[in-house]
Amino acid sequence: MDGRKIIGEYLANIAIELGTPIDFESGVCSLFYGQSETLTIEVPMGADVVVLYSPVLSLHTSDSSSVFKKLLSYALLGRNTSGCVLGFDENSGKLVLSHQDEIKRFDRMSFEACLLSFVEEANKVRGDLKKLLSQGSNQTSRVAPGMLYPGMVLKPR
Repeated sequence: MDGRKIIGEYLANIAIELGTPIDFESGVCSLFYGQSETLTIEVPMGADVVVLYSPVLSLHTSDSSSVFKKLLSYALLGRNTSGCVLGFDENSGKLVLSHQDEIKRFDRMSFEACLLSFVEEANKVRGDLKKLLSQGSNQTSRVAPGMLYPGMVLKPR
């Protein structure tokens, strides 16, 4: 199975629907949505997984340890992120939401649904984090049924 070829075909269909070219030759592409948000889709060389990621918050080296504690608490066990992972990208200084799944789990329609669901989740997390850090209060966890199981495929709500 050539994962890059499969995802490339799915993205070619999306490009037709959007009426814009998508360059996935190198196994990675970025799609822009919202005001300035980015969704990056990547299939690492020789891998059988697709990785989705989107920056959700800019952090500064001057941010206190209490900020990082709030962020780690929010991300605990993926309860507030529908199983997606939050991580810090040292190069950009941004907190990034990511999701990884096996390519064989997708057909074209389920891949498109996963992209839409991930974008929706990134928007929700982005809003939650801005609210959490601006209020300085603890965020309550939300756990949707089945969201803590490994290998989960994001589904539209």
